[in-house]
Amino acid sequence: MQLPVPARWPHVSAPFAARTLACVLAIGLLGGFLLREGAVQLRRGVQAIERTYEARGVPNLPGNDFPMFFAGASRVASDGRAELYDPEVVVKGILQAQGYAPAAIPDDPDPEAAEYQWLRYYNPPAYLIAFSPLTFLDVRTAYLAALGINLGLLAALVAAAGQVLGWRQPHTTLLVLALPAFVPVYFALHHAQPTVLIALLVCLGYLALRSGRRYLGGALLALTGVKPHWLLAVAAGLKDRRALIALIAGAAAFICLPFLFVGPGAALDWMRLMLARGSGDVHQEGYGSALMGWAGFVHAITGQPQAWLWLPPSLLTLAVFAAVWLRRAGPGVTLSAAILAGLLAIPHSLPQDWTLVVPVAAILLSIRWTPLAFAGICAGLLGILAGANDWLDAQRAVDEQGSAVLWVTLAAFALLVWLALLVWLTPLADERVAGVGAQGKAASLVSSGG
Repeated sequence: MQLPVPARWPHVSAPFAARTLACVLAIGLLGGFLLREGAVQLRRGVQAIERTYEARGVPNLPGNDFPMFFAGASRVASDGRAELYDPEVVVKGILQAQGYAPAAIPDDPDPEAAEYQWLRYYNPPAYLIAFSPLTFLDVRTAYLAALGINLGLLAALVAAAGQVLGWRQPHTTLLVLALPAFVPVYFALHHAQPTVLIALLVCLGYLALRSGRRYLGGALLALTGVKPHWLLAVAAGLKDRRALIALIAGAAAFICLPFLFVGPGAALDWMRLMLARGSGDVHQEGYGSALMGWAGFVHAITGQPQAWLWLPPSLLTLAVFAAVWLRRAGPGVTLSAAILAGLLAIPHSLPQDWTLVVPVAAILLSIRWTPLAFAGICAGLLGILAGANDWLDAQRAVDEQGSAVLWVTLAAFALLVWLALLVWLTPLADERVAGVGAQGKAASLVSSGG
């Protein structure tokens, strides 16, 4: 009688076991770091929102952007909509939304005066029209409603980013843990900024492009015009002709058509307002100290606004992006590079704008890279997170010591350079939908050329 042979563990080589153990440890350490950082930033973010909401007296919601959006939405829904973007009218409307009595509001305020230079809104009429139902509430209650809407959009962003990643693990879990650990997200929530919406639109637009629905992808990306300067970056990241046509047509309808309702004169005021802010970002102390791109980097290094020193690194950034664009990379790589280049080179790069790193992270982590390439991308993304979270400390160092280094800017540029090196020196990345379908077949590759 033959005895049964005892079952044996499958043979595992020592090098494989060591690599597996190292990966598990690295993932555990990273997850622990993100949990700890998330708890710290969540507490600070909630405290900042509470301080803003609970402050009493005038102005309402001090140091917050929400009264500006509220003023614009109130104006666009009124009979005085033709003056929607008149600088003096903008300032007076915001002062009114902040709770100042009519007698305390000057008849002819100087919009360029130091106390008024931040009192602006730059969003196109379509966004203000969509915002206008909140004006049926008082400004404080409307702020809570806007916060709730942004939290809902943040939940949708998590779902969209997970879809981009195909819910692959541990990538999705780590990205979800990184969200509450990322300071720009709290800037967007605290100031009721639409950058969470823009990040969501980038994810949805990329999903459409990746699945071959190019017209839908372009139309979704056209809605990023709620902050118009992002249209330039997103359009630069599109190489597919049909997607680009849809973006241009959608942007024209989204931005231009509402001016038929507001009035053509408001369109001219809006363009002047936009151009004036672009100049102020590189010339004025108040604006320059709030930036995170090259304009903010040069300001932090020198301790004062520099009208031209930000230009050479910005041109270098555009050259690196051009290197990515000229290579036949997939739509995700090109779009991610365009967003990184926009964050760096566009002067109007505020902390809340860096929320767009979230879709960049989801897209880049969903792509099939070599281990070395993937490690470099992870290092770049972690560098951006650490640098962005250090930004407030860097600004305090500028005030106290006269200069500081914005590491977030250098980390973003390093990641952009790494992408350029990857698309030229390695085989093109495989932008497959992450995960395997029910029949065991991976989804087909959708290249940037269609």
